[in-house]
Amino acid sequence: MKKHGLLILLVLALCALLISPAFAQSADQDLIDYVKGAFDQFFTLDTYSSSGTQNIVQHISVVTQGQTVVVDQTIDQDLDGQVANDAGKTSMAMQIDQNIAQVIGAQNQEIKQTLEIVLTDGGLFMRFSNVSPATMAAIFPKDWVNLVDDPNAFPGASAINAEQYANVFSSQFKYPLTAETVERIKELPGETLDDGTETRVIKLVFNGPALFASGEMDQYLSAFNTASMGVDMDQLREGMGKNAALELTLWIGTDDNMIYRQDVSMTLSGDMGAIVKGIDSMSLEQQVTGSILFADFNEPVTIEAPKVKS
Repeated sequence: MKKHGLLILLVLALCALLISPAFAQSADQDLIDYVKGAFDQFFTLDTYSSSGTQNIVQHISVVTQGQTVVVDQTIDQDLDGQVANDAGKTSMAMQIDQNIAQVIGAQNQEIKQTLEIVLTDGGLFMRFSNVSPATMAAIFPKDWVNLVDDPNAFPGASAINAEQYANVFSSQFKYPLTAETVERIKELPGETLDDGTETRVIKLVFNGPALFASGEMDQYLSAFNTASMGVDMDQLREGMGKNAALELTLWIGTDDNMIYRQDVSMTLSGDMGAIVKGIDSMSLEQQVTGSILFADFNEPVTIEAPKVKS
């Protein structure tokens, strides 16, 4: 169960990183000031929509009492979201369509599911649908649940600190990174989007250890109940920082300085140590790629809390 919760934690964390832009501050002051200005403008928007894709390929090897369990997993997912900001609080509605192929030991499994997430009014609502095979569908509730009120609504739900998740992502959560967290920033040749918008393209390469050692990442990781899963937070932070490589590419409108696209590429490879209580060691090889388009700036959006059956 802890392993299932850890996988849910990783996937939800990656989705959250994709659907909300991030900004940084670095030594290349002129370029970073331009990028920061674009993010400052972006976060004054009342509403926007996002859509994109994400691919996660991971190989996990866990050693417990001399026994080794190997998990190979490929996750392809389509994401669509809407965000509305009001008085410093953010409401979010997101749908994730997932196709998961995994091999655990000698067992092969293919899973399909749709996950809907609504964050509004201090609640964190989730619903699973179109789940196959039937053995997987049986473990999830069929209707909406509010994890703030029901933190054990489904296996792995306890990995999410619902109230903290709501607090983190219902404010204008950003990544105000320092010069130490950004190794390089470079402007690439400009591109014209499909709708004719001319853009400047900026690429940032981050310093993994400095990024995951930052207080901002601690705030982000606090949205997940790592302690209740037996996860050593210090070991997690150290392992991810030591073994992570993260790149971010932005497409910013030449005329309006709006952020129209964000691509993320992250690799995580190495020995994570005894990251979970009860295991001797865990090694992880993970490749994450994702691309998100932002649109519908300040267009009317209504995000309401879904009805939860008692």
